[in-house]
Amino acid sequence: MKEKVLKICLILLVLVFAFMFVFTVFFKHTEESNYDKLSEWPELNADSYFSGEYFKGVMHWFTDHIPGRDTFIDYEAHVRALYGLPRDEEVINRGGDNVTDESSAAESSEAVSDPVESSEAPSKDPVEFSEVSFEDTSGEVSEFSQPDSDPEGDVELCNTVLVIGHRGLEVFYGNLPGAERYAGILNSLAEKLPENVTLYSMVIPKAGAYYIWQSKQFGYTANANKENIDRISELLSDKVVDVNVYNTLGVHSDEPIYYRTDHHWTALGCYYGTQVFAQKAGVTWHDLSDYEKHTREGYVGTLYTFSNNSPKLGDYPEDFDYYVPKTSYTAEYGNKEDLSGLFPHEQGLYWDIADSQRSGWYFMFMYGDIFSARIRSDTCKNGRKLLVVKDSYGNPVPQYLVDSFEEIYVVDMREYKRTITETVETYGITDVLVAECSFSAVGGIILDKLEGICK
Repeated sequence: MKEKVLKICLILLVLVFAFMFVFTVFFKHTEESNYDKLSEWPELNADSYFSGEYFKGVMHWFTDHIPGRDTFIDYEAHVRALYGLPRDEEVINRGGDNVTDESSAAESSEAVSDPVESSEAPSKDPVEFSEVSFEDTSGEVSEFSQPDSDPEGDVELCNTVLVIGHRGLEVFYGNLPGAERYAGILNSLAEKLPENVTLYSMVIPKAGAYYIWQSKQFGYTANANKENIDRISELLSDKVVDVNVYNTLGVHSDEPIYYRTDHHWTALGCYYGTQVFAQKAGVTWHDLSDYEKHTREGYVGTLYTFSNNSPKLGDYPEDFDYYVPKTSYTAEYGNKEDLSGLFPHEQGLYWDIADSQRSGWYFMFMYGDIFSARIRSDTCKNGRKLLVVKDSYGNPVPQYLVDSFEEIYVVDMREYKRTITETVETYGITDVLVAECSFSAVGGIILDKLEGICK
């Protein structure tokens, strides 16, 4: 009997290994992933061969490119969810006590920036959002309402993401010393710019400013965005035009102005925010109906990965909308460090990102942070040239301004090496817009980079 059982076990083991060999070697390997950048085939040389690194790289490549990779990741996330949350994650009941360890909350920022280490947390006074209202620059008033009306069940802290219903959120505690430093950097820059050049500051709140209130333990952090943005507004000098979009976005918070599964604002949220800038700058502005709306279904963005593949996000994809201007223009892209080597791109401000790379669809706006850019309008002849100094939140901004400025130059503050004053002089810039999210505006590493190009 024992020999029979042993033979059966050996046969099953051989079959399993045979299946794994055939599946791994002969089935089509994964070439693109929705969630990660896949490893490349290792380089073979004497050092890598004799050290064993080459063979480790080959094994890692086969593991990374296994057929059906993303499907297995999704299945694994569902199985893990059946076991509940690990001990180092916390389930936050809507009626629970206040959080006792603020360091356990998410503090993730832009994908390439550092977490904000705040020396001063926002007030923990109760926030009665039912009494909150927002008034935008046009005078329109709207009571705060939660667009995601399905937060049934627990609120979960998954890895670095707070998941409320089917919306993922980063927890922003703020950093008032960082806010003060940001204002000082821009005030100093304004003193260095020629008198005929106008400097604008647009700090964009993170989504938690409007949607995190449903968490009893982290709801108090909803104040942090406003407190830090207000502090910046208080300290900016008269030579810096404050483009405060907090209230305007609040008016539209019942619309999809932020992605549920991604850490960026949407093209619609960017439209409302950029409108405030256009009003401050006194330039032409078009109604949203003047744009061609395009929709891609099935978007699951960066927060799915950041949340360690939470099914509450992955199983509930959203629409990815964008708005194409009808104004004629040309777009050129160049070296991200100095605007050199400009080359034309027929699709203008938009790049093709494959359906199979759905978590990277936000890269369709100016191809993310890969290049700097110059956009030239064929219709606007007002003599004004705009320099946009941005993080990834600024990527959708230029699409709404192609009929507002003759030329628009776009650089990423995290990558650009030339100074702003030099760039202004070289290209005859008349307006400079610094556009970034609140995480970047108060985060130490990004502030270092911004300060470097503002010298």
